[in-house]
Amino acid sequence: MISNTNLTPAGSLGKIYNSAIDALIWKIGPQAHADAYVGDHDGGFAESEFAGKYLDTCVRLAATDHDPERAAKALQDARTVVRSIIQNQREDGYIGGLISGREKFCFAVWNQAFTMIGLCSFAEAFPRDPLAEAAREAARKIAHYNAKIFMNDKSILDGGNNGSQHLSLLLGLTRLYKLSPDELTRDFIVHIVGCVESSDNNFFSFDSILDLRSKKGIENFVILIGMLEYGDLFDDLSALAACEKYWDELAKTQIRKNGNGTVHEVWTDGGNKPRLVGLDENPDENCVAVGWIELSLALYQRKGGKKYIDAVERSVFNHLLGALSEDGTDFAYYQPNFGRRITKTVDGYYKCCRYRGFSVVSFLPALTFRRTADTLESMLYTGCEYSDDDVKIREKSIYPYGNRAEIKVEKTGISLKTLKLRTPENAGMSVHIDGQDFTEIQNGYIVLDLEKLPEKFTIDVDFDIKPVLNLVDIDGRKYAYGEYGCLLLAEEFDCPDCTVDAGRDAENKKLVTEFYLDIVRNNSKIRLCGDEKLSKADSFELYRTDFTAGDKRFTDFASAGREDGKAFTVFVPVAE
Repeated sequence: MISNTNLTPAGSLGKIYNSAIDALIWKIGPQAHADAYVGDHDGGFAESEFAGKYLDTCVRLAATDHDPERAAKALQDARTVVRSIIQNQREDGYIGGLISGREKFCFAVWNQAFTMIGLCSFAEAFPRDPLAEAAREAARKIAHYNAKIFMNDKSILDGGNNGSQHLSLLLGLTRLYKLSPDELTRDFIVHIVGCVESSDNNFFSFDSILDLRSKKGIENFVILIGMLEYGDLFDDLSALAACEKYWDELAKTQIRKNGNGTVHEVWTDGGNKPRLVGLDENPDENCVAVGWIELSLALYQRKGGKKYIDAVERSVFNHLLGALSEDGTDFAYYQPNFGRRITKTVDGYYKCCRYRGFSVVSFLPALTFRRTADTLESMLYTGCEYSDDDVKIREKSIYPYGNRAEIKVEKTGISLKTLKLRTPENAGMSVHIDGQDFTEIQNGYIVLDLEKLPEKFTIDVDFDIKPVLNLVDIDGRKYAYGEYGCLLLAEEFDCPDCTVDAGRDAENKKLVTEFYLDIVRNNSKIRLCGDEKLSKADSFELYRTDFTAGDKRFTDFASAGREDGKAFTVFVPVAE
């Protein structure tokens, strides 16, 4: 099935999407991921985890990408990995590429969970493919193999990170059961949920995330989304309530202004309080940002509410774009809020963040509009083309880097009644159609009655986004940080002697600090620089935002520190 949305290269996300997906399809390729399942070896304890994530992403691209050549190549690559899984799976169902005898090792289970997810994605998206039935049965064999290991006791709670790696099986199991139900898979799901409910790692009933036995960010997200799927299958509203509670606490206490959180990959007391976080603290793992985006989307799909998309928007335009390498081939594992921009991962298990990054990039076209019954709801404003049986939309936008968007609408059917335009967090917004004001806001949306509008019309969107300079106290000293709508700002400065690991090394950390300029005054005003007018052409090359405050220069967080010799800091010392 072709996606309803095509991201145009002119948009703020289209260029990113195409460069990253081209890199995944044309540069990385399937063979290393197919080889992850060949033989008993220990040549990378999480290689089949990456392969499962790669498979899941390729399937999504094959089913949704508008480039037919790229979609065909993605399907070919997915089939290569599926075929390797089928050929190398043991008779008892185990698959994963670890030395025999270590099958219950936490990463062996974690690997199988993502392999099962990839197989289910393939069988669901391409049910008539010659490999579909075999892929589904391979997933079932994984499920039954692990059921036989963990069904008789609570040992599933004893895996890595206090059981959170083992509990990741829940997401793959629910996907499989939805696709092709069977009694043993059902019983295993119920057993896992029962173990969780009776443990001190209970996600269904907790006072605080800091009270959970495991505070590992990405693994908790996998568990929570599995719980949501379980709740859907078994009509258990407690799962939804728990995930809402979890999300609210993270938003309040853990998620930073760049749309991510964690230190050393776990939730911490005072997690999102203003502080300088260097690489030495392993901050803001990319997998965590992806999990936060996925949980936000999962809740939005079930509950609606603009707060979830506001959160996705901040994560995408700050952390995700900041983590992506310039050539689109890689994602940073961690991101500090000062030092040099890190956009490359390293060999080994760090590649988890690479493939989770590609996974969420493949979702970007689906983050533009959401159709439910007779209502179409805007999500992220970017250059795109959307169509369904009732409407065609072409959108041009320089948001969030500027204050303009243009949405051309053509009605092609009668079933769509309402178009809802989200008013972004930290941004005013007004809408005009043929010179008439349509800016009445209802619960964070501008709601348009399509039956009262002509067959073709153009929506002119004006955002009211003003740069803001915030003053905070960090360890008894005043700092300033800037925001422009959803964009976190950072100050760039010349630091030719700084290494890539600025912030990890004590001497280099001191060197970076010495480059901080302390000229920002309490009464400084930030002035927007540059042309904000919407171009009539289809290509606005506006992917960087620059501001000045006094003699300080700020840019958007994702763009900062990418030039040779440049470093950056989010928090700038204020002269006393």
